[in-house]
Amino acid sequence: MIRLLTKVIKNCDKEELTYVTGKLNFILTLDEAYDVSDGYTFTLYNDYLCQLLHAESGDGQTKHKEGVCNVRFNKSIILLPGHYFLLFRCGFFVLRFDLEMQEKGVLKETGIKKCQPLSMEDVLENRISGKFAWKHLSMRPGLRQWKLWMTNRMQQRELNVFRSENQQWMFDYCNNMLITSETTDGIWRDLRLLCFLTEIKNVKSCTDCTTLCKAPENPYKEVDNIFRAEENIDNIFGIPLPDTKERQYIFYNIGKILETGKEEMLERILHYAPGEHISVIFCGTEKDIARLLEMRPELKNMIPEYNRFATEQAGVEELILTFFSELEQVKTDVTPEATDAICKWFYRKYKEGEICNWTFLDVRQFIKNRLFPKYVCRAIASIQAGCMPDEALYIMPEDVDSI
Repeated sequence: MIRLLTKVIKNCDKEELTYVTGKLNFILTLDEAYDVSDGYTFTLYNDYLCQLLHAESGDGQTKHKEGVCNVRFNKSIILLPGHYFLLFRCGFFVLRFDLEMQEKGVLKETGIKKCQPLSMEDVLENRISGKFAWKHLSMRPGLRQWKLWMTNRMQQRELNVFRSENQQWMFDYCNNMLITSETTDGIWRDLRLLCFLTEIKNVKSCTDCTTLCKAPENPYKEVDNIFRAEENIDNIFGIPLPDTKERQYIFYNIGKILETGKEEMLERILHYAPGEHISVIFCGTEKDIARLLEMRPELKNMIPEYNRFATEQAGVEELILTFFSELEQVKTDVTPEATDAICKWFYRKYKEGEICNWTFLDVRQFIKNRLFPKYVCRAIASIQAGCMPDEALYIMPEDVDSI
């Protein structure tokens, strides 16, 4: 009989705090069908498909004995209320445990499922979970549709492997895409990671269409240079990408080449792509994508519906996770009281509609331009007053309350 025991170790047990951080421990009892001797993994996700925690046998976070696997995740996370799921992989088996986090860090298991081959959970845990690029992309707010598309592409690839092993023809993938996004904050990096993780190789360029509109006398020249250039994006985070006869081109901010008087830029791009061994990704606002299909309806046949997806409005939980991730990047600690105050601030402002359309860049600017100035002034005053050192090193509740 399969059984999961959960344990939350809070970093602070003060009863007056609603939102706290903590570490998660799980004890999984397996039946005889599961042989963990060849290795296993645990990965925790939330409803937005953000990879929150990951552990592998032998990495110091796990141990097993006589059909019982114990994982103690090293990293603390914000214990936000909501639905989560824990994936466990052992050989060809993948188990999903649905979890519900209540306020004050109370965690309950609500269901268990043995996942079928090629299910979303199967491809997540076997093909993507734990990869550095996936961890980065999965935590970006508003990209749930992107992540679902990626799991679908991984399912297609696994099917091709199965067909090949059975001497069947492997079908080609369509890499032409339309991606709707109302913001371009860091979109170029997200697009490159999307291609890398789904094994779309030989990305020749990732072009901001704003730069094309600044071309001098010959509006075709910049476009010609893009498609004729020999250089290509040959690595992601230093990981080399293999060369192939297939070529991929990315254009974002496409609204700039749809404006009156700029249409020749679009015509020149479509002169080259889509074409044999040449694929293109267009990224723009909902209005831009609609305008593009209106101007060139033949693209509807070249770009199937399943290759059209959007950046969504970020959920408040995603924004909170982004906030604490940004602080982690700059090695800035937060007191438990300040953690509670920050979470309450985000929930309140999101409910009031003030931050509903925020992106990760808005969160970053909030930290830089609103939170840090308050912290710096208070920390300097604390040092001058001879207060305890911790008061000058940590973000305190008063830094948040004064925003």
